[in-house]
Amino acid sequence: MKIRLFLILFVYALQVQASDVRREQHYAELVQQTLKTGDIVWLKHKDRKFLALYTQTTQAKNLGTAIILHDQGGYPDQFPLIHRLRTELPAHRWASLSLQLPILEEGAPVADYQSLRAETLARINVAVNYLRQHQIENIVLVGYGLGAREALAYAVQNNGIKALVLISMFVPADKQKQQNVIAQLSGLSMPVLDIYAENDWLTTRLSARKRRLAGRDNGDFRQIVIPDAGHAWQHAEVLLIKRVYSWLSRQFL
Repeated sequence: MKIRLFLILFVYALQVQASDVRREQHYAELVQQTLKTGDIVWLKHKDRKFLALYTQTTQAKNLGTAIILHDQGGYPDQFPLIHRLRTELPAHRWASLSLQLPILEEGAPVADYQSLRAETLARINVAVNYLRQHQIENIVLVGYGLGAREALAYAVQNNGIKALVLISMFVPADKQKQQNVIAQLSGLSMPVLDIYAENDWLTTRLSARKRRLAGRDNGDFRQIVIPDAGHAWQHAEVLLIKRVYSWLSRQFL
């Protein structure tokens, strides 16, 4: 009986910690059917391939490449924000590499995504190495929602990232976990743009002052709030993206 219970719990743990492969495949098929801008790149971590979309700049010279990280349950060409980011940054001298991050089944609470942290960071690392192999020097992370939280977690552990853009970053309500986010921000010396919506997630808005104070010793930290916008950035993504590429360009021109 005990052995059977152990096996049940072990299988359940594996299910919780693994990305939803079928859902990833569905998104990959959707992207392959609808993609109009950019190229499909299949990256690999261990024995698992995952989708990425690379879009070259339309300018004569790149300033660098932005690795774009979607929100929970999203995909690399999700409308409106991820699609607009990955296709419009290249018009302003920033190539983009939009990644398929590990995802859970539809409706899974954001707290459950903690179990995918190791796999998520590994995929970001694969993307960074891919760009370095192609002699890309200026690599920045642009994360949205949970993707922004994962971008911060990666940037803290890796020195090769040149700048960090956190859009509507997910900030846990749990005090200890929230303090960990604030501590990570305070330890960064790279350029950081923390941008959120006036009507964003509650914890994102309530923690804004703490995040701003965490970046006060970083001369390249900036926080922006966009009025009359919500977490989905419906009808506000144009202004948001303008803020992102303008800030990025100032860091590297």
